[in-house]
Amino acid sequence: MVGTIKSIFLFLKRNLLWILANLLKSFGISSRRFGPPSGYYWSLEEFYQSGIDSSKVIFKNQIDSLTIGKPYNFKYLQGKTEAKEHTFESSELRLNKLENGRFHLNPHAVISSNDKLIFSESCCYGMNPNDHWIFNRLKLSQCTKVPGKTFMLGGRANHWHLLSEELPKLYRLSKNNLNINDFDCLLVESLKYETQKEIYDLFEVNLKKFLSINEHKHIRSDELYFFSSYYQPDIDALSWVKNTILRKIKPIKTGNRNLFISREDCLTKRVQNFNDELYNILNKYNFEIIKPEKMSFEEQVVTFYNSNFVIGAHGGALGNLMFCSTQTNVIELRSKHLVGSFAAPHVCQWYQILNDLKYSILPCEIKENHRLKGRSQMDSDFIIDIQQLERLIQFHLSSE
Repeated sequence: MVGTIKSIFLFLKRNLLWILANLLKSFGISSRRFGPPSGYYWSLEEFYQSGIDSSKVIFKNQIDSLTIGKPYNFKYLQGKTEAKEHTFESSELRLNKLENGRFHLNPHAVISSNDKLIFSESCCYGMNPNDHWIFNRLKLSQCTKVPGKTFMLGGRANHWHLLSEELPKLYRLSKNNLNINDFDCLLVESLKYETQKEIYDLFEVNLKKFLSINEHKHIRSDELYFFSSYYQPDIDALSWVKNTILRKIKPIKTGNRNLFISREDCLTKRVQNFNDELYNILNKYNFEIIKPEKMSFEEQVVTFYNSNFVIGAHGGALGNLMFCSTQTNVIELRSKHLVGSFAAPHVCQWYQILNDLKYSILPCEIKENHRLKGRSQMDSDFIIDIQQLERLIQFHLSSE
């Protein structure tokens, strides 16, 4: 009953705000000043076809189809989602230019010059544009005018997203005779980690052009450039990123280390039952407990380059699997609820393909944290089945 009343309230609120937005628009007032956007386009194609302004696609590249094979331990996962292969169809990667385009953070939204949400480029948990959270907002964040050419480099200060989504954009720009430093402004979430600066320096990105969307949550640019959303590994680009980093850092092979990635200093996906039993098992098999967030980027590269076995939770640190050697053993700890397209369960397995890793998945029970709201079942702390983990370690070691 309470849920029904809440749904009715949100429906009425959304429709009243929509009416308000269109009324204000007749007086020349857009959501830059007050109210939500006055409507939406389902896709960029629909917006381009409207001919509202000179917005257009700058270039198109084809991303090949590929399949992430069954996990190394698939026979133990029979009948579960984790046991299935996952195929990404080929897709078209496009660099877009929006004239007088806007970007809004929280909720994430791309807005056209005629004050309409472009739904395909705006994050939303669901497939109904009318349910996008921006239509529940009476007033958006204050809008900052950014002159010139603005490029949306990245939306999150997260190690995996930086390595796996942001840096591949540099490759695609270069393949089409563009350089990241050709733009007047680069949008990123923030520069709060030293490792980010290390990485950008390796790729000679001009940090003076950075603008934090955490500090400027709503921007409008003369020309807003961004890649269309795509949710699959760009293997050519990932290979280029990996090879560029290894060529510049030049790590030396000095051993075969077994690594257990600790998240005890993180806010999500910690191991709740990290007790003497788990510690003794890790010690028995010579696992080092590491905290990548405490290392420099070069230290992370060298550490994973010299790894023989990696155990870690689904999360940013597994982006360092990029630097592992072929056939490195990996056990990804994952919430048993991490399923479905919106959960993106396969993203850490991109490196299973890139480096031909012996990649297993250990689904875990969780201690649900409802404060995480829509991601509570995916990002809450784990409860590991310790006996199952040891059997899985033994399975990997016996096959070497």
